[in-house]
Amino acid sequence: MGWSNLSEETASIINSYANIAVIIGAALVLVGTITIFWTGGIKEIYTNELISNNKTKAEVAQKEAEKAKEHTAKLFLEAEQARLEQQRLKAQLAWRRLNKEQIIILKNNLNNQINDKIWLTFVGDDPESRLYYEDFNNVFSSLNIPTKFFNGYTMAVGLRILGADSESKSVVIDAFKKAGIPFDIAIESKFNYDKGVEILVGSKPPVFQ
Repeated sequence: MGWSNLSEETASIINSYANIAVIIGAALVLVGTITIFWTGGIKEIYTNELISNNKTKAEVAQKEAEKAKEHTAKLFLEAEQARLEQQRLKAQLAWRRLNKEQIIILKNNLNNQINDKIWLTFVGDDPESRLYYEDFNNVFSSLNIPTKFFNGYTMAVGLRILGADSESKSVVIDAFKKAGIPFDIAIESKFNYDKGVEILVGSKPPVFQ
């Protein structure tokens, strides 16, 4: 039976069902479209939250890394300060000695320049003072500069160049400065009557002077 042979009543019924189907289909399309937009919005919210959380975590991790870096730098600085302090204390506690460079400088600047008697004095019961005195005595002896010694000091601190102002005293002072040897200068001396230069090798100054 062809479509052209349908009765009007049957055609009307089919047409009604077709219109209903079209309406239902359109409604489903509308619902589907709304659902897509709605769920897409929800998905976007969660995505944004995830991005925000990841960004926050990254910022927190960055701050923690910076803190760790600062802490490491602080520890390194403290370790370096401790090392320098240890070296300072070690140098303070070590006995004074003339090193090779100082000996060469002294010899170069004292040779054939001393015309007066040299008194080398030290604290007799201080082994460190005696050893330092011997270093200076070896320098003058190697240059054939006459020296006399006196170990009667019981209390003297530091290295001092004593005696009246003279050309020889100026030469000694200049040589000591060039050698980087710390010392003090004074006029008074036990041996002024000899018109000589006294190099007093006193005890090493206290560490926390």
